[in-house]
Amino acid sequence: MLRRALTNATANFATGVVVAVFQLVMTAIVARVGDSQMLLAWSVVASVAGLAPLLACNLSSIVARRLASADRDGLIGASHQAAVLAAANGVSASLTLAGGIIAIGLAVVAPLLYPRVAGADPLSFGFAVGAYFVGSCWIIAAQPAQGWLVIMHKNWVITVVNAAVRVVTAALVATLLLWLRCALGLALAVGSVGLWLGPRLLRRMLPMSPTGAGGDEERRERAQIYGLIRSFGIWGATSAATQAVTIPVVALVAPQVATSMFVAFVLVTTIVGAIVALGNALIAPLARLLGQGLQMRATAVVLRATVALWVIYAATVMLVLAFLKPITHLWLGSQVIDLPLLRICFLMLSLQHSLRNIGLVSSVALAMGAASRTIVLSSLIEPGLTVTVALPLVVLAGPFAFIAGLAVAGLAGSLGIVYLLRRDTLPQRNSVSLVYASGVLGAGSLAIWLALLWKFNFQWPAGIALAH
Repeated sequence: MLRRALTNATANFATGVVVAVFQLVMTAIVARVGDSQMLLAWSVVASVAGLAPLLACNLSSIVARRLASADRDGLIGASHQAAVLAAANGVSASLTLAGGIIAIGLAVVAPLLYPRVAGADPLSFGFAVGAYFVGSCWIIAAQPAQGWLVIMHKNWVITVVNAAVRVVTAALVATLLLWLRCALGLALAVGSVGLWLGPRLLRRMLPMSPTGAGGDEERRERAQIYGLIRSFGIWGATSAATQAVTIPVVALVAPQVATSMFVAFVLVTTIVGAIVALGNALIAPLARLLGQGLQMRATAVVLRATVALWVIYAATVMLVLAFLKPITHLWLGSQVIDLPLLRICFLMLSLQHSLRNIGLVSSVALAMGAASRTIVLSSLIEPGLTVTVALPLVVLAGPFAFIAGLAVAGLAGSLGIVYLLRRDTLPQRNSVSLVYASGVLGAGSLAIWLALLWKFNFQWPAGIALAH
């Protein structure tokens, strides 16, 4: 099992790297071909497109769980595979259609919400938002095949396909922007065609057609999937929603800092993506351990992985912070970026995600072994505090107070997930150490990042400073 876990972790890490590099490359292309206004527009377009995967409702994890539930001695019946995949494919089609409808609405509404970002050409900006949102919906259609590949330990296939479609997309966008000097919206619309090669390639890896299974078993699986979507969908959507809405909210209330916040956001999420990929590599191993009743082994895996991922994340953030100036120069070229502002944005966002990531592995274990009600409850803590604490702060005290509120919500969400995991899924005595470790990591994050903010003389927009 260890060898499989390491292989899956490596593949998932590579997938995270692919996604991060794609975002970095796309931003670099826009920065080199356009002015500061185009970079600001791209920051909003890319951030709004980040909302599209929320519609996937974590369907790949649902497919993995349904297949794992029928796993006996490493074998899953062909009829059960066909029923699960056919049912999941139908659900995925409905979710993708919903994404297309939402994209049309966003194309109309975005210029009205972001007049300073849209500039003198609101129609082009709206088209860019809608087109890239549609392109980003490819991940919804790919969910059933990804779930099957994960449970079959074929994570490298997902990595290769992700890399291929993103290379094609980046090449198309670069060609249209750099050489043909097309508008941003047209370039993104054509480039999105490359992303939609992903679902087609992934489905070719399946052992059978994901459609046409029919019968009572498929109908039962469809009902099971819709039932799990109520918990997994809320869990997946809420876990990503806070991250996805950060830049759109900041751009809405403070467009003057949106570009710096977006650049910092891309750097932080590049690191986070790799960490999340490593954590998601534990989906299949934890599903099998919990399915076989090996809670003590599952607890040990969760504890060690939580500590290891926090250490990797903190070390990577410190490294990027030390070389922030040369990194942004090499990445964005001649674009003028306010480095002190960028540094503060990077520290605030990296603190928020440090606190969120404490509950990452615990959330995977919870999703694989807990009851639906517990999964839903765990997923509502952070977004509940985001709505009640962070969003009022952005209106009252500006974007940095908003990020501080998100950090508080992230810490509360992580500790809540760990508590629910110990209460309902891993109630053994040794799981107490997981609670203690999570508290220590939370306190360590706050101490380290607050010290760094004090070092760089962080000032709120209102003038309140952590001065020394």
